[in-house]
Amino acid sequence: MPDGGELGQVSGRSGRRKRFLGCLGGIGLLVVVLVVLGSAIGFREWRSPSGKVVVETGGGAKELEMPLVLASPPTVPAVDLTERSPQPPEWVAIPAIGVRSEVFLMSDQPPAFPAAGWLYGSAMPGTPGNVVLYGAREGKAAVFSRLGELQTGAEVTLMAGDIGYIYQVTSVDEVDAGRTDLLLTTTEPSVTLITDAGEWDAAAKRYTRRLVVRGRYIDAQPWSGS
Repeated sequence: MPDGGELGQVSGRSGRRKRFLGCLGGIGLLVVVLVVLGSAIGFREWRSPSGKVVVETGGGAKELEMPLVLASPPTVPAVDLTERSPQPPEWVAIPAIGVRSEVFLMSDQPPAFPAAGWLYGSAMPGTPGNVVLYGAREGKAAVFSRLGELQTGAEVTLMAGDIGYIYQVTSVDEVDAGRTDLLLTTTEPSVTLITDAGEWDAAAKRYTRRLVVRGRYIDAQPWSGS
């Protein structure tokens, strides 16, 4: 977990999260014109004048979708989802590799402290879409240093509000850093975890490869906090 020197006081972190959650509710009212080059994790995305997030891929620009309705997991969950609304991820837990990390909004740059970054424009936990999280592999911000040890069948829990949304790992792959298609919306509820792999390319200022873990939504459980 982050230490005080990197994040400041715990109260400061809580204040930032509250401001973020408050701002997220008003994002639909904003008109945003922004061009972003996400060199840190090797993708290119931009926000159109409508405020929609578009990922530039080899096949052209693709719009990300953020569904606002929760999906039902394949088994009856321990929590009633019928009256719930989706919320941004606050924590990610991967027990098999000892990960329990806070999650913060990420656009052009990932968090500079030990926390996972949620790609704004990707899905919120428990919705029909692709929840995309990035975590550094090494350095002071490292949270996904053991991501490559994951095996299919391992569980990833994304906590949002008072619910933990559980995903089961279906694949672990190393891919070229330019694979932006992995950020695109999926029909079924899924999660994509990304970290660095390969060698550092000083000219491009990024790693040459990416380690990508993907999982499918299997359950929802009550969550009482960190």
